[in-house]
Amino acid sequence: MYFVFDGGEVGPDVDITLQEEELDDYRFTETGEFGSYLPPMANARVSAALHARAIGAPVYLPTWAG
Repeated sequence: MYFVFDGGEVGPDVDITLQEEELDDYRFTETGEFGSYLPPMANARVSAALHARAIGAPVYLPTWAG
C-alpha cells in the first residue's frame, strides 16, 4: 500500500531544512512539469493526490496506476 498525505502549504518566509540522510535536494514546480521528471507510477500518484485535494475526498488507485 502507498499513501500520499497533504502536508499543507508552505509560506514564502518558511525556511526548509533538509534531513541530509534522507534528502539531497528539493524544488517547487508547476504541476504540468511532473511528467518530465517523475516516473509514471509516481506521476499518477501525485496527480491523484492533487485531484483528491481539489475535491476534498480520498482517491483510490489500482495497485499500479500509471
